[in-house]
Amino acid sequence: MKILLINPPIREWSKPNIFPLGLGYIAAVLLSEGHEVEVLDINAHRFTREEVENNIKNRDFDVVGIGGIVTIYKYIKWLVTILRKYHPKKKIIVGGSVGTSIPNIMLEKNEVDIVCMGEGENTIGELIHALESNEDLSKVKGICYKDKNGNICKTPRREPIPDLDKLPFPAWDLFPMEIYLKNPVGAPNR
Repeated sequence: MKILLINPPIREWSKPNIFPLGLGYIAAVLLSEGHEVEVLDINAHRFTREEVENNIKNRDFDVVGIGGIVTIYKYIKWLVTILRKYHPKKKIIVGGSVGTSIPNIMLEKNEVDIVCMGEGENTIGELIHALESNEDLSKVKGICYKDKNGNICKTPRREPIPDLDKLPFPAWDLFPMEIYLKNPVGAPNR
């Protein structure tokens, strides 16, 4: 499958200096399973909303995954409306702390299809396989989703990953690392 991962902007008052490690791991897991992965790193590039909309309009993907923290909920809400405007039938997955902390709100107040809760590295592989094979989502642990009738369903929590060394290294090459590296944490924001 073709998967687009989006890193929304955080701390827009500061230069981008925190690599989105979770999305890096998710991308690596998806690549290791043979999927085609692209990243739209809005945070690193500091794209305007108009640039984001133009970028999304011209993308070709099957599924989009958005990571983020709960403080950027409003931005993700806007982003989901843009995704639906240009790609109304594509599946939208939200993860990170925004998904984990407010899964019901994310599904009730937005046109999001699935929320990934907790560590997503093992969940995403199973979830994409289920979507690709049109399998029952209730068998995928660690998600919240809308069923065919629009009801919100929550699966059991996924156990934490016992051995993080078994994960592939983050897919650094899909991200603009030069931007993150030139803005180290603690450096002046000039």
